This record gives sequence, C-alpha cells and structure tokens, in this order.
Amino acid sequence: MKYYRFFTEEEHRKEFINGNVRFGNLNFYKNCKDVTRKDKDEGKTIWKRKLGSNDVLSTGEGLGTFFIVSICDENVDFKKMLEKGYVCAAKIHDIQKLHELLNKHYTFDWKIGDIRFVKVEYNRGNDPRVSKDHPSVYRNVHYLQKSNEDAYQHEWRLVMKSEPGTNDEKEFTKIKIGNIKDIVSTEDF
Repeated sequence: MKYYRFFTEEEHRKEFINGNVRFGNLNFYKNCKDVTRKDKDEGKTIWKRKLGSNDVLSTGEGLGTFFIVSICDENVDFKKMLEKGYVCAAKIHDIQKLHELLNKHYTFDWKIGDIRFVKVEYNRGNDPRVSKDHPSVYRNVHYLQKSNEDAYQHEWRLVMKSEPGTNDEKEFTKIKIGNIKDIVSTEDF
C-alpha cells in the first residue's frame, strides 16, 4: 500500500523529508483559528450502546493529550485535498521503517506507551462500525473517529499520548529522526 503525507506549506514538507516529524495536538484542531484546519468535532464522537439494561453514553474523549501525524493511503482524493488547502505531499515508501524510527527516537519523559499506527474509522450518523480488521475502534474512538465528510482522506494516524495535564496547550511537538530521504520522496499533484 502507498501512503502520503499532505502539507499546507512547502517548508513543512522539507522539514518532514529531513526527518523533523511534527505531531499536531488533537485538541488544537478543535479550536484552531485557521478555518481550513479547524474541526470542532475532532477528537470527540458521541455514541450509545446497550450494556445490560443500561445505556452507555461515551464522548470518546480520554485523559491526556494526543499528538497525531495524519497520513493518507493510496485511495485518497487528491483533488479534494487541494480544495481543502493542501499544496504539496510526500510519498512514504516504507511506512513500517518510518514507524520504527519514530518509536526509536521517541524519548520524551511525558510519553505514555509507544507511538501507534492506526486506521481512522469514519462515523455513520454517530454510530461507529467496528471492522473485523480494527476491533479496537470502540476503545480508541477518541482519536480514531472522523465524520463521513472526511472519508475521501482515507486517513491513518501515527498517534502518541502524553500524561494527563502535560502539553495540553502545545500546538505541536517534533521528533527528530534524521534524514529519511531513502524512505520518502516529494509528490506533486
């Protein structure tokens, strides 16, 4: 499978190819002033299910701050990404190697667990469907769920989590993994 990382600025693509990987704060995208990036529903999905005789209501929000790198698979709609304000992309030739490098260089003292590479599930009227391939979607709904309007992105995420009460106000954090030109290249569209 081919993967792409999209950027709103050429400078950010250069940083990525040079091994400076920016993880955005999931909460930042809910409150962002940049309208093209703002998503009031990011990181929040409300759903109900029966549990015995009780209804369980979950907002899908968890403790701690989630930082993400959004990556699209080969089914992404390039035209819609352009319309959303992205101007360039990087093609990722070896997603497994990128994931390994990030975990190797992920040395923050506020981290919880390893960086995970997960597929986003798209919401169907606030009723997320759990696929056979991704049975953990209910557990991790707070960072894996997006509305159907965004389904054209075919998004996957590299996700890292900080301890509760740390980094809440940070827009992004970076991990320097060294030059990765052997596993990524520029992609014009």
